[in-house]
Amino acid sequence: MGFQITSSYVKGDPYLSNVSLLLRTDGVNIVDDSRADNQIILNNNPIVDTSIKKYSPGSIYFNGSNYLSIPSRGIFDFKDNDFTIEMWVYNGGGDNREFVAKNRANEPFYGAGSFTMRISFEQRLYFGLTSDSTNNGWETESLSTNSIPLNTWSHVAATRSGSTVRTFINGNLETTGTFSGSVEFNNNPLLVAALYYHVPPIVNLFTGNIEDLRITNGVCRYTDSFSTPDSAYPQGQY
Repeated sequence: MGFQITSSYVKGDPYLSNVSLLLRTDGVNIVDDSRADNQIILNNNPIVDTSIKKYSPGSIYFNGSNYLSIPSRGIFDFKDNDFTIEMWVYNGGGDNREFVAKNRANEPFYGAGSFTMRISFEQRLYFGLTSDSTNNGWETESLSTNSIPLNTWSHVAATRSGSTVRTFINGNLETTGTFSGSVEFNNNPLLVAALYYHVPPIVNLFTGNIEDLRITNGVCRYTDSFSTPDSAYPQGQY
């Protein structure tokens, strides 16, 4: 059983108590709508974009030089739990750009760590994981067959169920791989639209929009192709 935030009231999402982050906008501010009450730090002023949005009142626009950081907490420690990382992305172009990452920035293998999810070369979806038992970079790596199209909304997701890791684009199963053991945990912040590295310290800055970034610790929501959400995810604050 994974991490849970204690609550007896669940509305709309049966796994709401397992949601570690629900990052979105209210049309004015960038907020965490989970019950975890994460602190969101705006670096170089990412903005709320009300002209390009999916289901929320606005999305978060990144211009390739700004990003978000969220202080490290135990709720982002996946251990050997099942998990789901998902979001809507509006791809503004550029290769090797991060959606979300929690990684170390020290030797060896700069840039590896808990996990990373990004647009790789050829606009394909990349997902990497590292376990506590290795220090050799990304232990499990997945690269989608299909690309993430430019200038349109796409739903991307990565899940773990037992020892199976899967990735999805627009609800379609893209990759299936294996991962055993506990996911490495480090004290670096969770980064949105960027990756820690050594020199320079922040790299792979994303250009485009992100909406409804949801991390669920302890639950694998998708094990096969699925219908993408047709509304904003249920929120956790009332």
